[in-house]
Amino acid sequence: MAERTKPKRVTLTLDQREEIFRLYTIARMEQAEIAKRFGVTQQTISKTIQRIIGDRTGHRVDEWRIITLRRLDDLEREVRKIMARRWPRVSGGKVVYETDHDTGQLVRVDDPSPNIKAAGVLAGVLRDRVDLLGLKAPVRVSVEALDLEGQIAALLEDATVADGDHDDDDASRS
Repeated sequence: MAERTKPKRVTLTLDQREEIFRLYTIARMEQAEIAKRFGVTQQTISKTIQRIIGDRTGHRVDEWRIITLRRLDDLEREVRKIMARRWPRVSGGKVVYETDHDTGQLVRVDDPSPNIKAAGVLAGVLRDRVDLLGLKAPVRVSVEALDLEGQIAALLEDATVADGDHDDDDASRS
C-alpha cells in the first residue's frame, strides 16, 4: 500500500502575498496561472486571497472601494469611447450605403446597436458606482400585521357552533 505523503507547507512572504493579491485583483490573472508563477497549488493561492480579503474587510475597505472605483472609471471611459464613435451597419459582410435625399450621393448607414449595448453597460457601471458609494435611498418596506390568533379563534368558534348544530340534528334523527 502506498504511503500518503503530507503536502509540504509553503510559506509565502508578505511581498509575495501582496503580489498574488495584486495579480488577482488588478491584473485579473487566473488563480491557476498565479499558482504556476509562484510554484504553489491553486488551492494555496485561493486560501491566500481569502486570508487577505479577510484581513482587509475591516480597516481597508476604503482601499477596496478606490480600486473598484478606478476599474469602474476605466470601464466607463472605454464605454464612452464606443458611444462616441459612429458604427457602420453591415449586411452580408459588407457596409450598407444609401442615397442621401438632399445630395443624391451614397452615404454610409450607421448602426445604432453598438451604442445601445454600450449604453446598457454604462447604466450598469453607474448602478455599480451608486451601490459602491452607498448612494441608494433606503427602501421602505411596509409590513401589515395580521391578527392571525384572533382569526383562528373566530374560525374555531364558528366550527364549534356549527358542530353543535349538527349534533342536535343527529340527535333528532335517531
